[in-house]
Amino acid sequence: MKIKKNNEALNYLNIAISISPANELYLKKGITLYNLQKYEEAIETFNKGLFLNDKIIDFYLNKGVVLNRIEKYKQAIDTFDEGLKLNPGDSNLCNNEGVSYFRLEDY
Repeated sequence: MKIKKNNEALNYLNIAISISPANELYLKKGITLYNLQKYEEAIETFNKGLFLNDKIIDFYLNKGVVLNRIEKYKQAIDTFDEGLKLNPGDSNLCNNEGVSYFRLEDY
């Protein structure tokens, strides 16, 4: 049932983006793709959002989370660092970056 709801959401998000490509829609689409375990597509979607506005911290956070999920820890760290340049000390970015370092056994 959850997959069906996510697929429906994805269809509606694609329609909405085709009408008006807003940052919030790209963020929701990326999260929906993550929920569907379409990790590479989620990363591409977060990148599109960052292209439109690279000042939105949630794109860096969610992209980094996806990179952690697919075990691309160094890329995740780089992504979290980019977000931290905009918002130093952001607890979500710091916490998730710590997870990346832990998984790399770099402590």
